[in-house]
Amino acid sequence: MLSPLYGITILGIVIILESSNYIEFLSGWEIMTIPAYVAIGLTRKEFSPAYIFMAFGELSSALLLASFIIASANTNTVSFTQLISPLPLILATLGFIIKMGITPFMVSEWLPIAHGTAPSNLSSVLSSTMTLMGIYGILKMSDLTQSIPIAFSLLVSIIGAFSVFFGSLYAYVNENTKGILAFSTIENNGSILVSIGLFMFAKQLGITSIENIAFYTIIIYSFAHSIAKGGLFMSTGVQKSQAISFSKKVRDKYYVLGLILLTSSMSGLLSNLGGIAAWLTLENLFIISYVLHSLISIIFIVIGSIMAMGEGFATALLVKYITYLSLFRVDRKKIDKLLVIPVLISGTLILVFGNILPYLLYPYKTSLSQLGILGNLLIVTEYSNKIFGAISPYTLPFL
Repeated sequence: MLSPLYGITILGIVIILESSNYIEFLSGWEIMTIPAYVAIGLTRKEFSPAYIFMAFGELSSALLLASFIIASANTNTVSFTQLISPLPLILATLGFIIKMGITPFMVSEWLPIAHGTAPSNLSSVLSSTMTLMGIYGILKMSDLTQSIPIAFSLLVSIIGAFSVFFGSLYAYVNENTKGILAFSTIENNGSILVSIGLFMFAKQLGITSIENIAFYTIIIYSFAHSIAKGGLFMSTGVQKSQAISFSKKVRDKYYVLGLILLTSSMSGLLSNLGGIAAWLTLENLFIISYVLHSLISIIFIVIGSIMAMGEGFATALLVKYITYLSLFRVDRKKIDKLLVIPVLISGTLILVFGNILPYLLYPYKTSLSQLGILGNLLIVTEYSNKIFGAISPYTLPFL
């Protein structure tokens, strides 16, 4: 019964990605939202979570509508064209972060309430795909805007950093598995938002190197977020209880596959995709603070420190999550047998994803043979054609 609703939601996402004007984008946004509201309402007899989801979703749509009307009035067209005024970007960003549950809207916990009520297959779409449409929308509007206020780009990164910290902290202390996943989504999106703020800041100042690093970091982080969330929802979907302390033994192949996807992309740890994306974000923050050599540099250092603490909580969260679902209340012989396959496969995927995929998405790499590293196996950050830092999935970071 819910399958058509899932299909319509995915159709809305496709329309957003393929849209060439504001009308198509907003239509896709609504087509994506409304079926999800119906599916959440049909899942439970309690309709409050569905109403909460719809209320925040339509508040987001209202802000997007205002943004698009102003943008169309300024350009005399509904097509995506360059914008002189930053007001459409500011309004649209506010609308997008509402839909993503980012700080300060995280305190209402509307996203964990709504997403936690939905079945696991719908929650995976809501958390890993629908919220990333907000990331796509902000990036799209920032790319169209010619003049972005410096204060606004800093605010975006600050909001992202606090979302990383509090999202991961709330997730770590949460007992409900779906609540953990919802706050983890906020943490991941916050990390991406930090890079979007850097992208805006560097674009405004014309610092091409930092702008490029931020753009590719957004892509890698989004990819890692999707893989990790897919693994998280596959592993929780086989559990009858949503209380992590009452999780039961591993049940089927879906848990094994979910564990493989999770461990090969979780953030904060090298050499997986999430670890590389987190390193690139922190590296970019340090580069820009070094380049500016001003009071603003302190802001970027603080943002980096807050984000680093949040990534620490995120790593501890996932270790806790895997431990509870894999080691407690199980037969040790059975778990040892079941974990052989995911450990081997996830280790292989870490090597593949960590060493190959970043090179397909990220343009900076070098040999640096004097460091004793195999040729062309270092991902580097550059400024003014000079290497600032480098990292290899086989080694520790080099600064």
